[in-house]
Amino acid sequence: MLPIAIDLAGRRCVVLGGGKVAASKAATLVSEGARVAVITEELLAEMPAGIDSLEVRRYESGDLDGAFLVVSAIADPSVNDEVLAEAERSGTWVNVVDDLERATVHLVAIHREGPVAIAVSTGGSSPALARHLRDVIAGCLPIGAGEAAEQLAIERSAVRSTGGSTEDIDWSGRIAELLGPPRRCARG
Repeated sequence: MLPIAIDLAGRRCVVLGGGKVAASKAATLVSEGARVAVITEELLAEMPAGIDSLEVRRYESGDLDGAFLVVSAIADPSVNDEVLAEAERSGTWVNVVDDLERATVHLVAIHREGPVAIAVSTGGSSPALARHLRDVIAGCLPIGAGEAAEQLAIERSAVRSTGGSTEDIDWSGRIAELLGPPRRCARG
């Protein structure tokens, strides 16, 4: 698996399932700006504010039309087979919760501070470990990392506006100036 960052803002994502895991995945997608549709046979958990639609019914062929990503939090292998077949035909990325072999994408544990994002993946083998490691690493981030990233974006833009290249600049001194000395981290 190749870890990459994808802009989900405005993209249609479908979450199948109505339990706590589906609600958590829907919340993550909403927080990333996705347009989230939830389809579930049974609503077992409160869905997050900001979803586009909630339909209480069985998944049907065609539900993935226009979807960029589908997250299936359904424990029924026959339904997941249908989802995977439709996703394969339409080129939709699929995360099948707790089924590593069926997923074409795994969601990662994320910590955000402004434009700085730390993502940890265990390739789907242990989401709990990924969350723990994310929290340990987040505790080691320098205070003000988000603000530093925003300031450096302004400075890079100023260099580019005069026709310069930001690739030729050694930014390490400026970064040290903005962040101060590195934090010491306790092992988690």
